[in-house]
Amino acid sequence: MQLLLAVSGTRLYVWGPQALLALDAGTGATRWEYRQSNACGQITIVRPHNGDLVQVGGGTQAANSILGLQASDGQQRWQIAVPNTALLRLGQDRFYTIAAENSTGKTSPVPTTISAYSFNNGQRQWTIQDRAASSEFADEIFYQVRGATLGEIVARSGTDGHLLWSAQSDHSYTSLTIDNGTMRSGASSLPAGLRCWSGESRQIGRDIDGA
Repeated sequence: MQLLLAVSGTRLYVWGPQALLALDAGTGATRWEYRQSNACGQITIVRPHNGDLVQVGGGTQAANSILGLQASDGQQRWQIAVPNTALLRLGQDRFYTIAAENSTGKTSPVPTTISAYSFNNGQRQWTIQDRAASSEFADEIFYQVRGATLGEIVARSGTDGHLLWSAQSDHSYTSLTIDNGTMRSGASSLPAGLRCWSGESRQIGRDIDGA
């Protein structure tokens, strides 16, 4: 069985498919243990948050469960169910799930749902539904390639999901990457090309050759 670990402050978290141990990082002493029931599936993600909360994710073929455990004693604060295809992203005060309905595996826009949840109590704060080919999250902002022609990129606030800006282009974008404040988008109409945005305004800058 493979064991995984994460370190947060004075705590070391070690977990496998059915159990999570919180150890003292200095002495190795066990502080608490959490065990996942068989009905909830296997533990796949453990993410400490600000030394106060430990987020545990895992599930079955039908759905995933995300739990919030107190970092001090492992007691469960909350639990929610999300689609088993959902990606998890972490912000400062909330976490997000991105669920895309993409049964074909193609890069065309598909129904995509982004939901924001409170770290404190697990309650959902907002949900946005759109058609997108790619979604990325950085610095409390969501970036998406969307639209029937893949020629539009939008940015949404992680606080409430409202639209911050959008950019149109003649190119057909298929993917997004974020690197040190610069957003790059692959364009299918430029086989080896990328288009860049930089700075707070995220204005379109220039096409560059892909490495």
